[in-house]
Amino acid sequence: MKRLFDILASGCGLIVLSPLFLVLAIWIKLDSKGPVFYRQVRVGRGNKDFRIFKFRSMRIGADKGSLVTIGGRDPRVTRSGYYIRKYKFDELPQLINVFVGDMSLVGPRPEVRHYVDYWSPEQMRVLDVRPGITDPASIKFRNENELMENAEDPEDFYINVIMQEKIKLYLEYVDHSSFWYDIKLIFQTFKVIVTERCEGDDVLSGGADGMGQEPLLASLKGEDVAAGRRLREVKRVLLDSAAGCYGCVVPKGAWHTVEVLAPSVIYEAKDGKYGEDGSEPW
Repeated sequence: MKRLFDILASGCGLIVLSPLFLVLAIWIKLDSKGPVFYRQVRVGRGNKDFRIFKFRSMRIGADKGSLVTIGGRDPRVTRSGYYIRKYKFDELPQLINVFVGDMSLVGPRPEVRHYVDYWSPEQMRVLDVRPGITDPASIKFRNENELMENAEDPEDFYINVIMQEKIKLYLEYVDHSSFWYDIKLIFQTFKVIVTERCEGDDVLSGGADGMGQEPLLASLKGEDVAAGRRLREVKRVLLDSAAGCYGCVVPKGAWHTVEVLAPSVIYEAKDGKYGEDGSEPW
């Protein structure tokens, strides 16, 4: 049933979205030199490589350096690419990969071989299923580029922090996946995209969660005070006890103790106050 649903849904999606594809293709070609699509090699089911379809959002040769994108204004990103990435339009051509069988609508996001080489034998179980366009990790780490913007070594932070958390979620999906769970994740993905785009960058004022609370005000414990200060510039946030709380708002009365950017940096937040004495932490 899953494969049949993938074929029907991706086929209908390609037909319905074809006018948007045309507009985006013209925009990309007019904005910068290079092809419309970016075809990067990713690792799929059974540890086999395939080429993913994405709308090109970076300048030619941008992948010769770091494989991670840092922040919302990575200098390698084109003018059109900034908006294409912001609204997740760059991922839409992966419907082609879904239609031909390289991917599924829902499944662990496909990684490049460079990062898969770091995986343990247990983590390689992720490759037992088709990779997907969305999954629980995609929802939770939808703003990972901005999280890495404040890391001293983004590559190391991705490999040892973000990727490890994502793999845990990948394995949970592999162990508990079902057709109806996939449908639920598809709706959750649409909800997140629409909600965030409608609310803009108002997260620090409590808009993303509709809680209307004061911004996260925290006391810093540890050695890396500079990293703590940089965190205050983060505009898009994750509030999740498993992944951490990066400059976000918290429900009244809730305590969250999380590691951020470096093992020594720990934030504690309580009742929307700066600290227990209400003083400025830095």
